[in-house]
Amino acid sequence: MQHTLRRGDGSVFLTLEYLPANGWVHAQWVDRQTLITAMTDGLSHLDMLRAQPCAKLLNDHRVRGHLCRS
Repeated sequence: MQHTLRRGDGSVFLTLEYLPANGWVHAQWVDRQTLITAMTDGLSHLDMLRAQPCAKLLNDHRVRGHLCRS
């Protein structure tokens, strides 16, 4: 199961994919996020968990092709 979320301009900001072989949801963020994109993801992630319960999340955030470091 995979969900691709887009901004108003059509650009992808997040792809959520359930990977049953690994037992996790892979959240692949693209570029910087806003409060709206983070809230939209939260709701989409909850919808995915309702459809396919899963206890693990692999959160992958890259900014313009580089790994985001905190």
